[in-house]
Amino acid sequence: MTPLAHTTSWLLSMSLRASVLGFAVALISFSPRPLHADQDIGDSRVLGYQQCIDCHELPAEAWLRSSHASRSLSMLSTNSRAARYARRLGIDPSKLAHDSVCTDCHGTRQQSLDGAVHVDHGVSCESCHGPAGTSGGSVGWYELHSGEEELVHTEADLDVALREAGMAGVNDLYLLAVRCYECHSVSNEQVVAAGHLAGTSNFELSTWFSGEVRHNFAPYTVDVDDDEVNGLASNVWLSEQKGRDPAARRRLMYVVGQLADLEVNLRNRGSATKEGTFAAAAANRSLAAQVRLNQVAQRTGIAELLEASAAANSVREIMFLPPCESQESNFAEAAEDVARAARRFMTNFDGTDLEAIETLLPLEAKGQAFQP
Repeated sequence: MTPLAHTTSWLLSMSLRASVLGFAVALISFSPRPLHADQDIGDSRVLGYQQCIDCHELPAEAWLRSSHASRSLSMLSTNSRAARYARRLGIDPSKLAHDSVCTDCHGTRQQSLDGAVHVDHGVSCESCHGPAGTSGGSVGWYELHSGEEELVHTEADLDVALREAGMAGVNDLYLLAVRCYECHSVSNEQVVAAGHLAGTSNFELSTWFSGEVRHNFAPYTVDVDDDEVNGLASNVWLSEQKGRDPAARRRLMYVVGQLADLEVNLRNRGSATKEGTFAAAAANRSLAAQVRLNQVAQRTGIAELLEASAAANSVREIMFLPPCESQESNFAEAAEDVARAARRFMTNFDGTDLEAIETLLPLEAKGQAFQP
């Protein structure tokens, strides 16, 4: 048996053992407090989705019809379970949708000049792409992106400047993926202990971006006669290199999603303080992501994926042990190794060379992609 096959066999046996012990991944629509965000979404740099609508009318319309806009925040007021969680957390249920820990993932918090914080909307543009405004005198990415601040002269310069200003764009797929998994995986032990379930059922990045979350409208699509078609990949990404196509982008999303899932849940497992749903969910999701990465690695032989799997192997002996403080650094180091491998993978691969994994991809999109 090859080392990779042996690892996969071990992982599957551990997964079964966890099931026998009663560890199960619970399910949520969103979970609180992102671990990895570059900045607090509740700060003054959040401008609000209204700033984006003028230039991105169709993407905004697609978003407004999505559950991110229509349900993520309102469920804090309408879902009876939300009130129960609030009481257990010592939060006034009537204030749950107003700057509580739940709005970290259910909404987009905005801070005014006088320091007051309010929730601008549900999961909106800046929840994923990063706060866009200025801070401490430094230019925010909105001014660069909109052309209001001309500090660069080439597309490459602009791409770097936007990233440095805090924007996660089409070429920052791994950062976008991590932000997705931070809210669609368990991330707050206290909230889960209050009864909140612990992970979106079978969440997988490429299925959402092929369906409800898709928003690549013109001028974001190429080789399309109808300017209002919602494409599977943006032309910013498609035009950068010959041979790229939407199918390649979806393959890339699938692999990047597994890497993000593994990193986020290794961190979650390391932050666990006691046995229970939180620790078990993180362990099981780490295990499942590693199995899927091993499947990809078996077909492609990609070194970066083998490195990510090896990082997870480094904590396999303590994965299902009772959590203790001394474990946190081990899981944090493993998670950072996964992140480094993921960044190298993003540098070296773009999906055009991943045809061998096509049959591993989920067949159905999650929800219906909006078309005007």
